[in-house]
Amino acid sequence: MTSYCAFCKEAAPEDKAHKKCKNCKSVEYCSDSCQKKDWKTHKLVCNAFTQFIAATPRPSQYHRLTLLLPADFNAPKFLWAKGGDSVCSVVEYAPHLGPNFTGPEWQYASEELKKAFPGVQTYNLAHRVELAYRDMFAFDGSKSNLSVIAITNGKHKHDWKGNIMVLSRPGLTQDAHQDVKPADLRVVVRFLTWYGKGVEASAIWELEAKERFQAMENIYAEALSATYGSSDKEKVGAVQISSKADMMLNHEIKYAARALESCHDIFYGIFQPTEISVHMGLPILVRKCQIGNSFFNKRPNLNHDLDSNAEAAILNIRADPTKSNFGFADTLEWETGPVGSVFVARQDKKPITPHQVEALVEFIKTKLSPEMGKLKWKIQDWELSEQQKARKEFVGAEMCRDTFQAFLEDFKKEKVDKGESSWADVISPYAI
Repeated sequence: MTSYCAFCKEAAPEDKAHKKCKNCKSVEYCSDSCQKKDWKTHKLVCNAFTQFIAATPRPSQYHRLTLLLPADFNAPKFLWAKGGDSVCSVVEYAPHLGPNFTGPEWQYASEELKKAFPGVQTYNLAHRVELAYRDMFAFDGSKSNLSVIAITNGKHKHDWKGNIMVLSRPGLTQDAHQDVKPADLRVVVRFLTWYGKGVEASAIWELEAKERFQAMENIYAEALSATYGSSDKEKVGAVQISSKADMMLNHEIKYAARALESCHDIFYGIFQPTEISVHMGLPILVRKCQIGNSFFNKRPNLNHDLDSNAEAAILNIRADPTKSNFGFADTLEWETGPVGSVFVARQDKKPITPHQVEALVEFIKTKLSPEMGKLKWKIQDWELSEQQKARKEFVGAEMCRDTFQAFLEDFKKEKVDKGESSWADVISPYAI
């Protein structure tokens, strides 16, 4: 396998290997000059890498070496980030990106540098170096990242907040994560000193974004009040799955209890129960809370990602065994453009709780969706009739009451073990 200089990326001759760092033996250099130039960056991780690898064996084949830029410490740290139940899965972000984590955002540092500096060999990597960070770090109270300040000597151009994970993937695709390399830190440092318009500009953007979204929420709240004002009509226990914007500006929790009138339009007209919930014998309805998307459409400079709703997309994954979109949500409806917060209610108007909805989302996300993806690739070359038969068998075996209830019991135990005592008394929606 060809080796490359960690500093200039020059390939080693076929008959001569590059010289390795004597201490960590994880990076190679084509010359003493390149090693000397790289030392300013490499020294930040050289000893840390050597000591970590010696003292901390890989916990399992599913763990990947990751470099953490902690917000509260002025130096990078190595850690083992656990993936899923497959060596072909991505790592878990939540344990390392801090409390009240709503989701990750990414910057593909190596690709961004390659685009910005075409033809520069230093950024012509055969793998992807990416940064994963809190999607709401600008608004959730996260503190400025001390590691970023330290490794860039204060020359960073964006006010990064909260913990940041440095990860690697083979090639330039969305393949599973692989071990990060100490040499990847050079790419990270260069990206942090290039990306952004300055720390002061970041602060101004945050303030303006808060003001824009507060104006949006005021309009939204007035519209809801006018449309669904108070009344003495019968109420139905439902759940609101909040968007990032609602959580950021209105301090909503992700899964919030709501009382909808029995005549609410979610129960009538165009709203049909989600396909997976129908197979499960527990038909649920999902409706966007916003009154249209005109506010966003008239303001193209707003960050639409803040009004995305991954949980709503998960609930709306298609599950008709006879259709080719089996395993996918409607992209235009749920994955592109603004979605906002959504209401979730049972079609039979029986009450449903936030914990029950959260468990259903996790059931689809962690159990059904991955298996649907595997099935897609397994049967892709089969005859159409055989594909449909395989999907029907999967639906019958996995999208059912028994499978969900077994998942719910395990999920409850996991939550209680983490100290979330409110889960102890959660009952199955089938028991209502």
